[in-house]
Amino acid sequence: MAAPRQEISIIKEGMQLTDPYNNQVFIQNLFKNRGLYETREGFGTLMEFNAPLTARSVENNNTEFGLRKHLGSFSFLTEFDHEQIISVFLARGWTGYKASGDTDYVDYYCVNIYDATTDTFWQEVLYGHTSEQNKENQDTNFYKGFLEARPPLLNYNGVKVAVDLDFYFVEYLNKVYFGSPEAGVFVYNPANFIQNRDKRINNLNNRNHNWDALTNQYGETSLITPVSFKNGQFSEFYAYITDDELKGVVDIDAIDGRLVYASGRTIYFSDIGVANAIIGDNSFTFHEMRSTITAIKTFNEMVIVWSQDQTFIYQPSQGALLSSGRSVEVHSEIGCIGPNAILFRANRVFWVDPNGVYSTGTGFTAEELSAPIKHFFTDSTVNPFIHYFTATGFVGTDPDSPDFVYRFRDYIAGAHLTFDEVYEQLIFVVPKLNIAWIFKSGWYLWSFTSIVASEGEDYVVNGVANISEPWITATQSKTFAVGGGIDKQVQHVSEDRGVPTTTNIGVSRSFRLFEWTRGGALDGSTRDFDEGRRQIGFYEDQGEPQDLDIWFDPLVKWGNKVSADPTQGTVYSEEDDLWYLPIYFTVNTDGHHHILAFEVEFTYDTTKYQTLPWTGALDNSIRFMLPTERAVNYSGYSPGAVSPTAEVTDTAGSVVIKFDANIPFAALETSLPYSALNRYNKNPIIWIPFKKIGRTGSGNAQSSLIKEVVTSDYTWGLVAPGTTETTTFKHIWNPGYYYLETTDTRTTGIDWIYKSEQIGIEGQDQIKARGSYSLLNSRGVGQPIKTWLYGPWNTVAGSDYKDYVTQLVDVTDTNVDRAALVEFANKNSIRTRFKPAGLEDRLMGVSALYGDNTDPNEGNYLVDVEEIDTIATSDSVRGESVSYTFFGFMLDKASKLNIREVKVAMQAVAGRRRRGR
Repeated sequence: MAAPRQEISIIKEGMQLTDPYNNQVFIQNLFKNRGLYETREGFGTLMEFNAPLTARSVENNNTEFGLRKHLGSFSFLTEFDHEQIISVFLARGWTGYKASGDTDYVDYYCVNIYDATTDTFWQEVLYGHTSEQNKENQDTNFYKGFLEARPPLLNYNGVKVAVDLDFYFVEYLNKVYFGSPEAGVFVYNPANFIQNRDKRINNLNNRNHNWDALTNQYGETSLITPVSFKNGQFSEFYAYITDDELKGVVDIDAIDGRLVYASGRTIYFSDIGVANAIIGDNSFTFHEMRSTITAIKTFNEMVIVWSQDQTFIYQPSQGALLSSGRSVEVHSEIGCIGPNAILFRANRVFWVDPNGVYSTGTGFTAEELSAPIKHFFTDSTVNPFIHYFTATGFVGTDPDSPDFVYRFRDYIAGAHLTFDEVYEQLIFVVPKLNIAWIFKSGWYLWSFTSIVASEGEDYVVNGVANISEPWITATQSKTFAVGGGIDKQVQHVSEDRGVPTTTNIGVSRSFRLFEWTRGGALDGSTRDFDEGRRQIGFYEDQGEPQDLDIWFDPLVKWGNKVSADPTQGTVYSEEDDLWYLPIYFTVNTDGHHHILAFEVEFTYDTTKYQTLPWTGALDNSIRFMLPTERAVNYSGYSPGAVSPTAEVTDTAGSVVIKFDANIPFAALETSLPYSALNRYNKNPIIWIPFKKIGRTGSGNAQSSLIKEVVTSDYTWGLVAPGTTETTTFKHIWNPGYYYLETTDTRTTGIDWIYKSEQIGIEGQDQIKARGSYSLLNSRGVGQPIKTWLYGPWNTVAGSDYKDYVTQLVDVTDTNVDRAALVEFANKNSIRTRFKPAGLEDRLMGVSALYGDNTDPNEGNYLVDVEEIDTIATSDSVRGESVSYTFFGFMLDKASKLNIREVKVAMQAVAGRRRRGR
């Protein structure tokens, strides 16, 4: 008769890291929803962006440029109901179109604002404003703009020189205030924008700037302005603080219509409704504070003030001056690591100290939330998931091997808090470790590193993060992450009389913005045709200044699709990745602005671009577009045909554009006998559409579309034959070309684990685990993005603190070095049962085919609710205690597990057996 077996549930509310050995519950990449543990969904890519001031370096061909480091992000809902994410980066680049003695190669702050509602973004470089120069402006409502256009010999370096310090953020009265101790304080006035604009200074010509219509004569934008301190409404009675008197602001918050600034050991209160007016006497200094202030938070009409290891409460006084209040030291050993490590939610304040996560509902207490994971702060946490693969020989000693020991004290920089309102969970992010701790009735861990990798036919363990150094921020309905910096070597490819030359330009870094649940079960998933948003480039000048300049400008994205044209026979969509090349003329001499004819011929990189053929036209005609100003001379290009003097063709990668103004426009119609240009202006001439091709390869980023300008002649005058000029000054923009990332390049799966504590039967010295029963539902495996050793559901068990000694359900490896792992058939899915049409029994191993939307009779499987299955394993593990570990790999977008219950069958056995020496 079989011994009676107890079934013990191992599912707990959160992790327990209280034992110095393996007696711990460890949960990774799961989250609590509807009372069940679910595998977390992935963070899919919303967009990828680079810096606005990226240009060719003349000093070092391997100079790093672009977005160098992420300094902080903040998401919010605007008053016009758009979800926006503002991110600040430390960037490097030139302030001009090209590298020259007129510009400086600088570190600067780049602010990216992404509108998730409209899928648009704006980039801003932080620079000096009138508000910092004109002291007559009282507040931000009266800031005035000045033109950025200046004479070429002046220093264009008006940008804020950047340093590596994280930014803080606060939303107040529909504005976002942000800054750092070195950069100062800025305010973003939320707006809806259509497209970004060029932020470079034009340093390509030497004419008087009053005539220079090519210079980007932008005024100061009203989107982001520095907060410069001015006199307020009580200036007749009080002296107000100036910019020189208040620097190094470490945090800001709002209370009763005022902004509160923290600097040194002092907090400052602005006037009501005027954020940048502060009476000199309207401040309070904490003399008992051992070090300087690290963060503040207004709460219940009080101000909580933290240093690195102290907490104070300040209760303001009443009236115009709030500086006559009183302070109370609440905690003498608990502080806060920084302004981003504070969160107010549901009338409670949460914050992070070097030794834990705390909360308060009154301001006078500190409840420690992180007690179950205390070892992470005071000692270290061992990730049993990675530790297992280390012990079984998968992990080597190379630098890419993943870390499995986490210590907070060594990686505090950038740690921050946010809150997921949808699932009501607190998120504590440690970017330097690529992890986030989730708190909801207990703690569990999210890791942004997947171990799945391979080298040829060998399986190896990867240590590269899915989203490196993530910064997570959330609105009421969505959770976003910024991170995943990627470096690319940029190369300039050109030709001179057919002889190619390749030059290294530098290393460009870009970052990505992610949205949780957008990626299905995968991190980093993206749409291929979004890659074109990463723009790099510079102007390359050819020739010497002439009477006419020709500009080959940056490629422009060609909408979402090209409408069907019955004469073309080809319909293009967004996936075709269409762009167009704008060509401009600038006339510098009187008379030359009447163009009778011109001819331009250039070669381009046919491995990466192709023109759009004019279907059914003569010879090699290609499609082209004309700006509105040139539409009257449409026939001058002999569209769809070739005349001796007019054509738009492409022969083996050589585009020829010939224009002749004397070709009649149409029967019974006339047009101007020349194309009229505005002198000193950049006149649009023609747009040549291109389709990006060959983008699924790998390698460096290419910075050239045009390889060589073969011909650039023009004829000017009022009537034919006019005067022909054979040389022009050419400005060739080298647009950034990135290879598309394939699904297995930067898209990765999610590795999950649930490890139990050591369990046993009360009153029994020896037990034997006989198996597990797991009640769960799943969405199967699908088509994995990578071939890997294991599937979505695996289990191992061990006794007496030896955690991994038994079978793995999904293993297929037959390596003799891992012979202890038992192979199991039918590993490809934990949902192997379905009822095909025409069969009455449920089969295993038969492929399920879903219906075709063009033919509902196709397929043998109907879409239904997810099946609930009980997965049983048979084990034989003996000892004083037993630990079970369940883990798996989500390698397809559609994969998902809901764990309803896990029970372990145990029975009492006789005393210890003596074996060995």
